[in-house]
Amino acid sequence: MAGQLSRTPIIRRDDLREIAESRLAEADVLAQRGYSAACVYLAGYAVECYLKYAICRRLDWDALLGAFKVHDLEGLLLYSGLDKELRSDANVSANFRRVCSLWSMDAADSVRYRRPSEFTVDGARKFLSYLRDPENGVVVWLQSKLH
Repeated sequence: MAGQLSRTPIIRRDDLREIAESRLAEADVLAQRGYSAACVYLAGYAVECYLKYAICRRLDWDALLGAFKVHDLEGLLLYSGLDKELRSDANVSANFRRVCSLWSMDAADSVRYRRPSEFTVDGARKFLSYLRDPENGVVVWLQSKLH
C-alpha cells in the first residue's frame, strides 16, 4: 500500500557490518590505484552500512527493514541513537559533516552525480582520513561504539 513504510527485512544485521568493513578495505585499494571517485563512493557507502548496522543493534533487529533503504547519513545517524553522542565530539562531528557534504543526496553535490575527473587522489586520501583518523575518524568512532 502506498505511503506505508516497508517492514520487509532486506539485509541481515551482521551482513551490514561485513559489507561496511569490506567496502572500506576496497576504498583503500581504489585510493592506492588512483580511482578517487570510486574510493570516495565506497568509503561513504561503508559509513552508510555502519549506521544501518547501528540502527539494527539499537532496535535489536536481526535484519534491516526496507523503511531504511535510504542514503541519508544525517537521518541514519539520528535513528542509530548515536546522534547526540557524535555531535558532542566537535572533531568527529566536523568530520561527519565533511563526509555528509560529499555523500549528500542533492544531485548537484552528491558523489553519485559527479564526474570522476572532479575527484583527486589527495581529495580521496583526505576523505579517508575523515573516516580513519585514529582520534577523530568517523568510522573509528562508530566502530568504538559498535564493538
